[in-house]
Amino acid sequence: MANDNDENRFFASCPQYLEELLLEEIKELGIRGAHPKRGGVEFSTTSFKAIQVILHSRIASRVFYEFSHFQAADEKGIYKGGRDIEWNRAMNVNQYFKINTLLDQQAVHFFKNSNYLSQLLKDSLADYFKDTLGKRPSVDLKRPDVTYLLRIEGQGVKDSDWRCSVLVDMCGEPLSNRGYRAPGHRAPLRENLAAAIIKTLEWDSLNESFTDTMCGTGTLLIEAALIAGDIAPSYLRLKEAREEGQTAFAFQKHAYFLSDRKLRDKFTIEADKLLAQASEGLRNLPDGQFFANDNDMKSISIAKDCLDRAYLDGLVEFTVEDATEMGPLAENPGVVICNAPYGERLGEIDELGDLYYKYGENLKANFKGYRAYVFTSEPSLRKKISLQTSARIPMRNGNLECRLLRYNLY
Repeated sequence: MANDNDENRFFASCPQYLEELLLEEIKELGIRGAHPKRGGVEFSTTSFKAIQVILHSRIASRVFYEFSHFQAADEKGIYKGGRDIEWNRAMNVNQYFKINTLLDQQAVHFFKNSNYLSQLLKDSLADYFKDTLGKRPSVDLKRPDVTYLLRIEGQGVKDSDWRCSVLVDMCGEPLSNRGYRAPGHRAPLRENLAAAIIKTLEWDSLNESFTDTMCGTGTLLIEAALIAGDIAPSYLRLKEAREEGQTAFAFQKHAYFLSDRKLRDKFTIEADKLLAQASEGLRNLPDGQFFANDNDMKSISIAKDCLDRAYLDGLVEFTVEDATEMGPLAENPGVVICNAPYGERLGEIDELGDLYYKYGENLKANFKGYRAYVFTSEPSLRKKISLQTSARIPMRNGNLECRLLRYNLY
């Protein structure tokens, strides 16, 4: 990557179906010429603007910059193309690295082993440093300083040369890892998917309440609060990194960043501004707007811990009730939402049918004036809710095809 006045090519990845939401975020940062592709958005801009995407995007999973590209006819061309790359522009010989390979739908039928392709590119990188410095850098699959993505795409012509892009991961940890979940804790909903759900609700955060009737570990609540307070999703990572004297993102270890003082200064100023805005946003979040319910005390305990870690303790009012029998918790109507259980096996799905039916009946009887949303996967369960949907929004939770269902309750 050259100095920050030059434009480079970048790719921001995201869960499938969220590409347009991500595109909107990128355009809001003043980046022009961005266009969606499956699983993300491609754009050209300066390195600082790309860093702003990392700091401000709620939807992106990772941001990569295109470090190099070349054409290859076969596996041998991967090594040959890699030997022409000046790898020291991204890393130094004492840093650890790893390489992943991603094949598009055309390339996957030609190249049989993506791990072998990663190995070929690794060999070309190692040989470059051996030839220029007499020493090879080492691979670290768990905690690398630099992570490369070899992306191989067809060009619409059978057996033509393949476009091979070498991308550098600027993030390290996925951007969906906000930092408010305890280490080792896994929830069924990624944070950036939860943020996408909130941004799809058309929720008036200034005037409407927000109620999660099956709150689980609180991910929807936290992402809603961050959006309501205009709090950047990266604030926790930045805050904790500063307190511990560590880096928050992978790009802070990359050669182009370390060699560009102006870029480092601009990043520091942006981070200072973001943290100040986050502190103000946290102070100004109103009481009596966020409500949560679950019938599992363990889940509520985890949700409260996540809220504490996000500096949102005391913001949410909790109840422990059956979601099929509870009434409104807020004084004013607004959004009522749940990430309902999906069921993974036939017996579980059959048992959940009664839950979905009763939940729909409770919404109909007790939540008039609200807009209700149900996020779920299994089509047969959706049909158990005897309400007219006003929207069915496709989303993807991991490998599961899901829908966000909207019901206007009059």
